[in-house]
Amino acid sequence: MLGHEVSSMDLRNSYNRIYASNPLKEVDRYYRWIVELLHPVPGRRLLDVACGGGCLLQKAEEKQMVAYGIDISDVAVAIARTNASKSVVVLGDAENLPWPNDFFDYVTNLGSLEHFLHPEIGVREMSRVLSAGGTACVMLPNSYCIFAIWRVLRTGYGPSHQQEFEGFAALNDWRDLLDKNGLRVSRIVKYNGFQWNPKRIILRPFVPLRLSYCFVFLCRKNK
Repeated sequence: MLGHEVSSMDLRNSYNRIYASNPLKEVDRYYRWIVELLHPVPGRRLLDVACGGGCLLQKAEEKQMVAYGIDISDVAVAIARTNASKSVVVLGDAENLPWPNDFFDYVTNLGSLEHFLHPEIGVREMSRVLSAGGTACVMLPNSYCIFAIWRVLRTGYGPSHQQEFEGFAALNDWRDLLDKNGLRVSRIVKYNGFQWNPKRIILRPFVPLRLSYCFVFLCRKNK
């Protein structure tokens, strides 16, 4: 938020309050879609960074993957351990991942990097733990999505996810952040929501990539 100094403890406390009252999650179809984008192979290791309540980990388990998660929120970690009982879920800072180099075949980070205090460090950590032939999947919000532009026209306010700390950027701003910190983008997929919203359902097929709500960046590790 503008003019608001935020610490990692502020973030932990904020997300504890959120997950204690109204856990952040998408519909099941969304998590299945993300896992399928990875072309999952049974037995391979996946890390979900900022895993929240473990919804993606559940879908990874269904594909017989060896799933790991990390989150800054104690409450989210407790929920994830219940929802994804076969996964290894730890409480921790995504800017200092507790795993060795090249440990994971897949790394995901969905709608969370924009809330990191130091997103460039978060990207470097994801690149560090990703194997040389692995795939990273990072979803990020578009500051110039068609819905945000409409909101600015109506209200004068830009996009907001109503969280303690958040950042928005355009397509190539995010691409540059990933590339400069160790993740080479190989494919970009647009995401405009799966929820039942008549206006978005009608517009969804016609929204161009650069005006989409979010971008899903599929990446390889930079050599």
